Amino acid sequence: MDRKGRAPMFGGDCSDDYVGNYLRSHEDTISQAYRFDYAENLLVDALFEEYTLLYVGCGTGGFLRLHPRARLVHGIDYSPKMIEACHALIERFAMRNVEATVADFASFRPDRLYDIVQTAGVHGSYLPHTEEALRKVHSLLHPDGYGLFSLTAPPRTLGHYWKRCKSWLRRKPLIEIHPDRFRRMLARTGFAVRLELRKGERLDRYFLLCRKE
Repeated sequence: MDRKGRAPMFGGDCSDDYVGNYLRSHEDTISQAYRFDYAENLLVDALFEEYTLLYVGCGTGGFLRLHPRARLVHGIDYSPKMIEACHALIERFAMRNVEATVADFASFRPDRLYDIVQTAGVHGSYLPHTEEALRKVHSLLHPDGYGLFSLTAPPRTLGHYWKRCKSWLRRKPLIEIHPDRFRRMLARTGFAVRLELRKGERLDRYFLLCRKE
């Protein structure tokens, strides 16, 4: 965990301290720090019913309880510590329609397809968007299923341009992506944007609900 309490961005399991802090933020009342994420999940549950949802990067499972209308919510996370805490939260809130397993998205091979696949907790938050990841989401969806994505638009500042240069030299991609570029990537991988939300405070963040074409 870094000085600001965030999870490591590339590789490695999350620290015990981070798991504990993240779990406490979802235990009872709605956390103001994650209010945009709560809005995304509540909106999905309002738009659909009797759906199956794959939640990639579910963490400790705080958002999984926001889908009572779902037939099944399947949370995956590569961190065993996160999933252990998630199981405790599932039991605490008696989430009958939720299951959680340790899995890495890149190698995840489920025995079912889903109505909705949510990757906003990973791609666009901790890892960069790639067309490979979008194609993987596409392959996990039923016909006419939906992918849920989030992205952070890069700020147009000299500091950020310098950060991009350093990232390129170190061969470490940034998670920020321009919305127009991401929309083109979605179109090339078989998605059509049906709903778009934007949060523009310190970070210019987008949430996109996209239908499989």
